Amino acid sequence: MDIIEYQLQEINEADPQPGEWKKLNKKLNKLNNLEKIHEITGGASDVISGDDFQESSMLNKLGKIKDDLISLTDYDEELADMAKMAGEIFSSLQDLGFRLRNYYEEQNYNQAETRKIRQRLDLLNNLRSKYGENIEEILAFRDEILKEKEELSSLEDRLSEVEKEHQKLYKKCQEIADKLTEHRQEVAKWLEEKLIEELAQLAMKEASFEVKFSSKENLSPSGQDQVEFLISPNPGLELKKLTRIASGGEISRIMLAFKSIIAGFDKVQTLIFDEVDAGVGGETAQQMANRLFKISTRRQVICITHLPQIASMADRHFYIEKITTDKNKVTTKINKLTEKKRQQEIARMVEGERKSAAGLKHADEMLARAEKIKLNI
Repeated sequence: MDIIEYQLQEINEADPQPGEWKKLNKKLNKLNNLEKIHEITGGASDVISGDDFQESSMLNKLGKIKDDLISLTDYDEELADMAKMAGEIFSSLQDLGFRLRNYYEEQNYNQAETRKIRQRLDLLNNLRSKYGENIEEILAFRDEILKEKEELSSLEDRLSEVEKEHQKLYKKCQEIADKLTEHRQEVAKWLEEKLIEELAQLAMKEASFEVKFSSKENLSPSGQDQVEFLISPNPGLELKKLTRIASGGEISRIMLAFKSIIAGFDKVQTLIFDEVDAGVGGETAQQMANRLFKISTRRQVICITHLPQIASMADRHFYIEKITTDKNKVTTKINKLTEKKRQQEIARMVEGERKSAAGLKHADEMLARAEKIKLNI
């Protein structure tokens, strides 16, 4: 835009006119040859008129010829025609002499005018070197960039409108983001309380949990918040990121606690827990089993486990095993267990590959106990 402004200013200040360059060159050519013009026009004027129509001048001689012919017109009509022609020539020559004399006297060399014309031509030649070979092309170039300027001005106005609209929308988005942050912080306090309650039931009574908020550099579709979950599994430990401080068993319990809380809110119909019981045993394992069953009353739950407490709480029990064929090909086989097979599998979970009457009895007791617990959940 600055370049266009400069070009327009340069051309408009010079204000070139169509045909001006040729006219100025003709005038300068005349001024440069004024001495020759003076010499020829002055000489011609002297030949025709002389000084005060002296006898040697053409006009004086032609005047005598005309008068002599007039004096002979009474003798011959043809001479009368010649006398008339001589009179016409005399008049024309007299007019030419007057014009030559006037022209000669009017043509005076003006150094200031010559300098002015040369400066003007230099200015026009400078424009010609940049914008066109002649004045017409320069003016056409000016019209073209003037149109471009108007288009750019229109674009700048549009950009200004877009920027104002952007600021308006950004302000609105910021207001929404602020409200979203406020709501998240309220929910975060509720989540902190709920998660601590859940963890207390999973043998983590002394755990501390906090939702930490920080702001992103820019707004995003999810708002302005950067959220981190901080936890301290035991008293005296600093709150740190979940992945940096919790053990495998603790992470399993924390994830189950999360799932227990959000199961009633999210739209996921099937939840898969893959060895969520890692590092867990005893009563904690039973509490974990209870929560898994509670979630299953509202969602389908698929749980991969090695703990009999969790397996005994299931509505359906599948046994997964890998089989190596004669061709050394490994395949995975999934079997739905009957009640008897299920009793045997839970017994195996309790005491290993060794199968005993006590183990089977223990498995029966676990299954019976699980049914009673289910009725109360």
